[in-house]
Amino acid sequence: MAVRSRLPWPWRALLAVLLLAIIGGMWWWGFDFGQFFGGVSRQESEARMAALESGNVELRKENARLQERLEKAETVIEIQKKVAQLLGVVMPTSPSAER
Repeated sequence: MAVRSRLPWPWRALLAVLLLAIIGGMWWWGFDFGQFFGGVSRQESEARMAALESGNVELRKENARLQERLEKAETVIEIQKKVAQLLGVVMPTSPSAER
C-alpha cells in the first residue's frame, strides 16, 4: 500500500493559476482603489485630453497662418530692399537688426 501526500501535477497547475488570478485580482483592485482615493478620474482625464488636443489643433492652424503671413512680410521687405538698392535710397533699419 502506497501513501501519497503530493497532489498530481494538473491539480498543482490549476492551484498555481488560481493563486496567480487571485493575486492579479487583488493587485487590480488595489490599483483601482488607489486611483479612486487619489482623486484620479478616468473620464475627467479623457475629457481634459480631448480639450487639449482640440486646442493643439487650433494652435497649429494659427501657427501655420502666422508662418505664412511672416513669409509674405519677409518677401515684401526683401522687395523693398531691392527697390531701395536700385533707386539708391538707404532703408532705415529696425532696432532689433542693429543688435
